[in-house]
Amino acid sequence: MLKCYAPVVLALFAAIAQGQQNTSPSKPQPPETTEITKHDFTKLDELRSSKVTVFGVQLGQTQEQAQAAIGSAPIMWRMVPMAIGEPMPFLYDADGHELAQLDIVDGHVSKIRLKPDISRYLAGESRKLFDATTLEPTSSTRLELLGHEDEYTHEWSNVLDGDERHFRYFKEGIEVSGVAPNSKILPIEVQFFVPAKQRQ
Repeated sequence: MLKCYAPVVLALFAAIAQGQQNTSPSKPQPPETTEITKHDFTKLDELRSSKVTVFGVQLGQTQEQAQAAIGSAPIMWRMVPMAIGEPMPFLYDADGHELAQLDIVDGHVSKIRLKPDISRYLAGESRKLFDATTLEPTSSTRLELLGHEDEYTHEWSNVLDGDERHFRYFKEGIEVSGVAPNSKILPIEVQFFVPAKQRQ
């Protein structure tokens, strides 16, 4: 009689063992986005501007989603009139420091422009990107944090009384720009834009 139940018992034990295997803890998945005020984005294994957030704001969000994202942060949202075009949203802290500007195209965030005053909120060494030395073509600081740029352009501006410089990283979707010598009229700006799919 016991022999008749043996296959059933074995099958039961096999099912239990299989169930234990299926319920074993899975390998934790990396987060889909990285908040730059909590983590140093220059130290990411694979840096992509589309995978970072700034006080919760991310490229591709609608203007409504972006405004809602900063709802829980001590950050203020203001619509600022522009010299050309429609007013654009700017982010300020409680002390009135201008932290970032959002470019809105077709109702979505197309570019995030980080201003120098945001450096006090940035994590790790990423704040060094606002050092005046990063505008030098051979800046060791910029090369260490972001690597060699894909494109470097510059043009003398009589209006700004300086050399306007742009260092672009297409794959990462990042641009560092400003006027050298560092001008108060146009200070250093770190921009996040939609990255290219591959290195150009």
